[in-house]
Amino acid sequence: MYSFCFFQNLSVYILNLVLISNIKFTEMYSSENILKEKDSYEIESRISNIILQKQSYQSERVIISDWNGSIHILRNHDGSRLQKIMNKKLFDSPILGMDENRSKGISSDELFIGTGDGKLKCYDAKNDRLIDFGEDPEKRPVVKIISTDSRLFTFTWEKAMLYWDITSKECIFKDKLTANFITAEYSDPFIIILFGNNTIAFINVNTYRQASPLRYKKIGDNSELTKSISCYKTIDYLALGDINGGIKVLQRKKKENGSNFELLSDKDQLSEDFTFIFVIKAHVVKIPQIIKTSSLDLNKDVEFPVNAIEFHPTNPQHILSAGGDYSINLIDIETENGSKFKKYTSQDSEILFTKPFTHLKLFSKGVSFITAEQNSDYYNLDKDNLKNSPKTVIRLFSFSKN
Repeated sequence: MYSFCFFQNLSVYILNLVLISNIKFTEMYSSENILKEKDSYEIESRISNIILQKQSYQSERVIISDWNGSIHILRNHDGSRLQKIMNKKLFDSPILGMDENRSKGISSDELFIGTGDGKLKCYDAKNDRLIDFGEDPEKRPVVKIISTDSRLFTFTWEKAMLYWDITSKECIFKDKLTANFITAEYSDPFIIILFGNNTIAFINVNTYRQASPLRYKKIGDNSELTKSISCYKTIDYLALGDINGGIKVLQRKKKENGSNFELLSDKDQLSEDFTFIFVIKAHVVKIPQIIKTSSLDLNKDVEFPVNAIEFHPTNPQHILSAGGDYSINLIDIETENGSKFKKYTSQDSEILFTKPFTHLKLFSKGVSFITAEQNSDYYNLDKDNLKNSPKTVIRLFSFSKN
């Protein structure tokens, strides 16, 4: 019921060939190190979500859900170490969607959780209890949850979005989507939805009601399908990562007086509302000479998916991306065509990567971030291999001026 398959290409074949070794940080123009791995945490499962919550100036909470139906709560101590707070199994089916309850007056200890068999519950972490919320009428997997002040949006891979009232716990209506759902991003007051046909749609949660038309926009041709998306604040900037290692960065157009941004229109082309800043191939590598096979061109660039992308929380000039080539890129979008970027990758040129980075989240102060490193089976998940789900390594990095 909850099987799915990510796009496969030559990079998937390469990923299964060799193992990971020592790691370091390299840059195109300088040897200055700016990333340091501080700590790690292993989970005996594939993970689905990472949520970060600020608790104090020096402490932030990390909440992780996995495919074994468990949640893991860690604490990041000023970017220096991860402390395990709890590990709790909640369901027998995978937890696929998770979001904190953003309703006014509700503690952030409450999490909305969606499962592979369509269940929707609220977990009160403070009192360690599950509260029934609802269920998808067709028992479809709840793969994404976005909570706003009084509303809840849930998404399934099967072309549907459900709209819930948090107070009454009722599903008010559902919206049939035009294509397969990939992911969604919330930037108050907008939700941006990414689809598998290289289309995005925008929702203004303050005005969205039943029968409100979704505004679909094409963001490229189907040869470079978009896999990840991030926006800065109220969509001033958009960053799009595709399956071929490419990153597009766009800036939202301002009104003629320069004071405010234009409202998103109903026009078909995204470029009519946004200006392209640059497109860059960030997650592309050469095949190492150690691989002895006549079927591969060792001089050919291999393109890997951009699995996660995120703007720096306080500086929109910088973007971080994590990809299938087991690398993290820090891109300066104010340089010409994003030409200045730093890459964290393996130091051994004879080794390729079996565990791609699949998640990336920056902490609120912008001085540290967290990633998830998962087995290459991440590219081909199905119902039969859930019980043999490979482990995930959560890594904490901090920026350094050394």
